[in-house]
Formats: sequence, structure tokens, C-alpha cells
Amino acid sequence: DFSGTVTTNISDVDGKLGVHFPPQRARATRTTAFTLTTGVFAAIPFSTAETFDIGGLHDLVTNPSRFTVLFTGKYHVCVMAQFAAHATAERSLKIRKNATTDYAGVTNPVNSGTIVTKVAVCDHVNLAATDYVEAHAAQASGGNLDITDAAMSVSYVGN
Repeated sequence: DFSGTVTTNISDVDGKLGVHFPPQRARATRTTAFTLTTGVFAAIPFSTAETFDIGGLHDLVTNPSRFTVLFTGKYHVCVMAQFAAHATAERSLKIRKNATTDYAGVTNPVNSGTIVTKVAVCDHVNLAATDYVEAHAAQASGGNLDITDAAMSVSYVGN
């Protein structure tokens, strides 16, 4: 059973720190409405549930928008958000590191006034121990608009 938080470091032949076993990874969701003000990016709090959290990257109560890593390395980060149906403007989603550095981002036009808009983005992000990543979302409908469903996953992929 590799579901615990005990970590073993495996070094390569040069003695450099290599793989962390089991690899850090977490996925959390939000299934309750989160209201966005028009024209303003905001961090999505993933406070509904954790599908898994190997290594303690995420907390549902304390800073639920953050996925904080324990080890320096490259991480695969994916985010999905579903915006309520609305016929005006576009919806945006991006990955942000330590509340200052933006990584991959995407802006999608709306489908219609009756169909929800789904947006997804993934990237590999270099992180140092104690760095964190968040999903930031925005919309430009002219008024408040809800994200009705969202998920984020972060997985260690190596150095």
C-alpha cells in the first residue's frame, strides 16, 4: 500500500536526488458555486473534496486554492472549470505560481446563453519546495457569474 505519506528518496548514479517515492500527487474538486466578478481574476478554492492527496499537497480548509509541494522538481498541473451559461464575452483560466507568476492560460468564447462553457488548461511547472500553484479564473459577462464545477490536479513528474 503506497497511500501513506512516508517518502523515500532514490538517487541516481551521480548521487543527485532523483525520484520521490511515492510521487507527490493530488486532485481536488469544487462542485458548489463560486462567484466571479466580471473582469477580475480570482483563485478558485477547491473545497468540496479531494479525490486523492499523496504527500499532503492540498488542504480543503486552510488555503483550499493552493497545492503546495514538498520537493523541488517538475510538476504536471491540470485545471478544469465549468462556467454557468451566459451569452456574453469569454471565460479565462490560468495556472499561477506563488500568486505572482502565470503559466499556461486559455480564453474561450462562450457557447450560448443556454449552454455552460467548459475551459481546461495543463502545463509542466518547475517548482521549488514550499512553492504553490493555484487556478485563477475570470469572466467578462458584465456582471457576476458562477463557476459551477471545477477540478485541479498536481503530479510530480521528476527533476
